[in-house]
Amino acid sequence: MYIVRRTKVFERSLRRLNRSGKIKQSTIDTFDYVVNALAKGAVLDMHFKDHALRGEYEGMRECYIQSDLLLVYKIESGSIFLVLVNIGSHSQIFG
Repeated sequence: MYIVRRTKVFERSLRRLNRSGKIKQSTIDTFDYVVNALAKGAVLDMHFKDHALRGEYEGMRECYIQSDLLLVYKIESGSIFLVLVNIGSHSQIFG
């Protein structure tokens, strides 16, 4: 089991999403499910498209909460922490 930590970037992005009014309860439920599954060390279902990132985001992973809502996270090796790095659309995260 991992302890969930949130970066300042993640917190800022989450506040922006909440203010946009585009987040539905079903999206929040899916987000909670994904974070809880990751915190337990479970493998996500294929429809979340969980995969490793490369380049600037080497060592991090990305999964889809919904069609254009991505969660970027990392599990620090040798650590007990699941770090939520960022959340948003592809263009918001990767420019």
